[in-house]
This record gives sequence, C-alpha cells and structure tokens, in this order.
Amino acid sequence: MSLKDLSELKFKADRVKYPSLPVHAVPRKVFTDKTANGLTSAILAYCELSGAFAQRSGSEGRYRQGATVVDAVGRTRVMKGSYLPGLNVGQGDLQIVLAGRIYSVEIKIGKDRQSEKQKDFESRLTSSGGIYAIVHSWEEFYNYWKTWTSKTQF
Repeated sequence: MSLKDLSELKFKADRVKYPSLPVHAVPRKVFTDKTANGLTSAILAYCELSGAFAQRSGSEGRYRQGATVVDAVGRTRVMKGSYLPGLNVGQGDLQIVLAGRIYSVEIKIGKDRQSEKQKDFESRLTSSGGIYAIVHSWEEFYNYWKTWTSKTQF
C-alpha cells in the first residue's frame, strides 16, 4: 500500500463518516513520509482505519514562565521561569496495540539517530515481550505492519 492508496482509503472512510457532505466538500488528506510529523500522521491514520489502537506519545519537557510581580516602586517584573523535564523519556513516538501486544514505533527521518535513552527503552520493552521498531519511511512501516498482522488475528 502506498501513501496515495492511504489517502484514497481515508477519503472513502470520511465519505462514509460524513454522508451528508457533498463529495466536493470532503477534504482529501495528503500523506507524506518526508518529515517525522508527516510519517507519524500517516501511521496514525492507517492504524485508525485498520481498527488498531494507536497513540502518539510526547516526552518533551515544557517551560513554565515565571510569575509577574509589581515591586514596591511600581515596576512590573517577570521572575525567572523554570524548565519541567518530560516524562517517559526514550519512549517510542507511537504506541500501537494489536491483539493485546504493544508495539512501540520510533520515527527517524534523515540523519536522526536513536539516543541512549531510546536504546535503554527498547531494551526494557523487548525484554518484557513488547515489540520495538525504528521506522524511516512509509514502506518500512508497512512491511513491519504486514509482519505484525500476519501473526495476529483481530
């Protein structure tokens, strides 16, 4: 299955989901595997259309801005903020569940490489029976998918 096929499959599903919309009003989603976000969106859409549970997992931290205070002279100042580290650092970008088994998918595009924390997560997941896959393209993901679903009946 190509990304064009996925786009057509999504369009047909949207037509069924929104039967009252005229055909010309149903948007056609264009999928790409040139960026990490594009590939992630394609994989999530395919999992949804296939009936599998899939979710994107974010482990990035966030910045909490400092409080704004007015001092004794009447000047408004912004205090120093703080960085809150993320949770589940090293976890794959996507978590997919097929027939009770967890698959963690790490998306790597271009020169992006697996970090030490990601290698540690992969080791812990696979030692407990989960499956970890590093995916660089749509074709690579789809080949993994065919392997996973050939072993799984759902």
